[in-house]
Amino acid sequence: SLARSVCLPVCLPLLSHTLCLSVPRSLFLSLPTLSSMPSPPPPSHLLIALLSSLSEAMRLHHLGHHKAYHTKLLAALEKFDKRDTLTLTAIDNLVSDPKSVPEELQTAVLRSGLQFLNHYEYFWSLRAPGTGPAEPTGKLAAALAASFGSVAEFKDAFSSSAKSVFGSGWVWLVDNGGTLSLETSKDHERPASGRRLLCLDVWEHAYYPDYKNKRAAFIEAWWTIVDWSVVQERFEATTAAHAEL
Repeated sequence: SLARSVCLPVCLPLLSHTLCLSVPRSLFLSLPTLSSMPSPPPPSHLLIALLSSLSEAMRLHHLGHHKAYHTKLLAALEKFDKRDTLTLTAIDNLVSDPKSVPEELQTAVLRSGLQFLNHYEYFWSLRAPGTGPAEPTGKLAAALAASFGSVAEFKDAFSSSAKSVFGSGWVWLVDNGGTLSLETSKDHERPASGRRLLCLDVWEHAYYPDYKNKRAAFIEAWWTIVDWSVVQERFEATTAAHAEL
């Protein structure tokens, strides 16, 4: 849509406020090298969501934790002499095959790389409250109903999975060859197979500044800013990939 093809805010934390600059979205879609990113790229509407929905927790999550994973990953890749050549796809390949990384850097690349990629997927699936579709529609909604009984039952199951994660981790909606399922992962891990459509970070840093220990309230609020158009795009991409096999 037009709203998704214009500009993204690049947000630079200053001493007393955040400076936001408008940058063409195509810059972040192409991502020629990781080191060219001006800090981790936020979705075009993220700052509105920060202030009007999850506020302080989301601001710290993006400009603090996500940026830290980005910085640590760049430092590790610089030692590996890969800082200026890696795209997101290449980083994905590295964390999928950690033995391709020097042994002394494997832990840093794996942990920071996975957390960077996980957070990238997470933040790209957010929207401003009151914008975009409030619920999944079309083929995505039909696939959710086929796998879970209904969209409402899917959301209940997803929320229950998110509440059940002990300690730090993630919950994922995964497409396994046309069948949708839920998976949870610990710490920086992600599903080992399938194509990831949607994820929720349930580390305490994702919600504690606003919700304290009330994870359920955070999950309920998160549903109001899920960007179903992004999930739909991911689903359509996986459907097309399945059709080519």
